[in-house]
Amino acid sequence: MPRLSKPWRVIKTHYLRGQTYLRLKIFFQPSLPSLPMWRALSAEANNPARNFQMAAKTKFLNAKKADAWLIVHAAHNTDFTIVTNEVSAPNSKREIKLPDASAWLKVPTTTIHPVLRRYAKTNFTFKS
Repeated sequence: MPRLSKPWRVIKTHYLRGQTYLRLKIFFQPSLPSLPMWRALSAEANNPARNFQMAAKTKFLNAKKADAWLIVHAAHNTDFTIVTNEVSAPNSKREIKLPDASAWLKVPTTTIHPVLRRYAKTNFTFKS
């Protein structure tokens, strides 16, 4: 089995010790460098030609929710793929789906099944 990266080893160690406080600052990556991509994503979501309802834009661009941050972080780093169960709905006006918004910034998306087929054995351990 591949060796866990340092953040995952720390989380595993704390979890096995029953500790609830983790030093997550080593796990999370900084978001500040992704802010220029946030502007581009926001411009796409607010594009009048897309005709999204205000509630859809407000929900999607909520800075406390993960979808938009995942997209801008992946767009900024350029070598990330987002794994999601959401299905594209490009004609929706009531909701902005992660695969559609990812496409605006050319961020690839996939579902969990191809990831598991490629990287996991039948018992969910990673292939070496």
